[in-house]
Amino acid sequence: MKSLIAFLALAVSGFAQPGYNHFVSTTGTTTLAAATTAVTLQQPSTGGKPIIPEWMEVYCSVACVVTQSQNCTTAATATAGTVVALPGNSGASATATFWTASNASGCTTVKKNNIPAGSTFSFSFNGLTLPVGTTTSNYTVSIASLTGDVVITIGHRENQ
Repeated sequence: MKSLIAFLALAVSGFAQPGYNHFVSTTGTTTLAAATTAVTLQQPSTGGKPIIPEWMEVYCSVACVVTQSQNCTTAATATAGTVVALPGNSGASATATFWTASNASGCTTVKKNNIPAGSTFSFSFNGLTLPVGTTTSNYTVSIASLTGDVVITIGHRENQ
């Protein structure tokens, strides 16, 4: 959470790159009881812009396994989350959709990470772009079954 606050402070102070709007989406605290959870950052079915995921933070109150996947063959369609514009944007709304308790499936696994109990891990997407075209242009982050609290936050940018 400290990293998220630092990032937001940088965005307010002029860190935002010209020509882009920056957004953040989060699950907030999700309490799981022997359950899994997943989020998906996804192109809309129409009217999208290239989505450039920039960073992600995952907090787990207990040890957890984070699986990052992309290009799910079945797009997320349940439990829409909120995409929030960061200060300094041009005022354009995000075209990306963010799905909490995501039901996306048929994804290609990119990476798995083990996170120790009570830790927040930050991830960088380094060059990933979700091209315009279909809702199968997406990125999903899932947490393996656990009993504890999880927070997943993703920051992305879009062309103005």
